Amino acid sequence: MPVGDAGNIHLEYFGIFTEAPTGDSDKHYLSPGYHIEVYEVVELGVRVGWGLNDQSANFFSYVGIGILF
Repeated sequence: MPVGDAGNIHLEYFGIFTEAPTGDSDKHYLSPGYHIEVYEVVELGVRVGWGLNDQSANFFSYVGIGILF
């Protein structure tokens, strides 16, 4: 969803679903984030996330840069 002229926010649900010989190991996550265009070809992003079940990591964070060339 756009925020201002150059920013975007998002909300993402994702999961990792496996079938292991010792039992299933499903991990569910919820992650909001924000991305902003710094220059015409450069974007900065940050997001955090939380695990939604016992098999998931409790918390993660991410900071990244994207360059179009």
